[in-house]
Formats: sequence, C-alpha cells, structure tokens
Amino acid sequence: MSKRRRIARVRWEELVSEQRASGQNIAAFCRSNDVSQNSFYLWRRKLANEPKPAQSGASFIPVEVVGVKHFEIDLPCGATLRIPSDESSMSLALAVLLKLGGSE
Repeated sequence: MSKRRRIARVRWEELVSEQRASGQNIAAFCRSNDVSQNSFYLWRRKLANEPKPAQSGASFIPVEVVGVKHFEIDLPCGATLRIPSDESSMSLALAVLLKLGGSE
C-alpha cells in the first residue's frame, strides 16, 4: 500500500469514528466536514470489510479460574464487564465480545 493510500485510510478511519461518536447523521456530518457522502459510504464499507489487524502483544492464553466468583474485563470505552466465573458464562461473554468486536 502506498504512503498516500495509507494516509487516506487513516484519515477515513478517523472520519468514520468521529461520525459515530458525533451523534450526527451521515449527511449532516459530511456537510459539516466538507466530505462527499458517496466517499464516506465507500470508505466506511472498505474499512468494515478489511480484516482487523491483531494488536501487538494481544493474544488469547489459557486461564484457569480458581476460587473466584467472577472476573472482570475492562473495556476500551471505560466500562467494566463483570462476569460469573462459571464456564458457560465466560464462554458466552467471550463469544459476544468477539462478535461485537468484528461487527461494523
């Protein structure tokens, strides 16, 4: 990927993220940021279809839970998810988080 394309991709990632956080609909956001709605939709689709790069150092490791009633996951948004430590609750929570992490 060329340097110019990487810069454009990063800028569109920022714009798509800003639009989601802004609460504005896409038309209003594009007008206020002087960008084409067609380009916005095109880049949003491209970015959604790109495989998500693995974060450096991020991986799953086996965990054995002993003597605790719950475990907590600190989410990037600042929320903490508290989940019972039984196997079915943990499996369900991880499945949901993986599904949500891969959406949009």
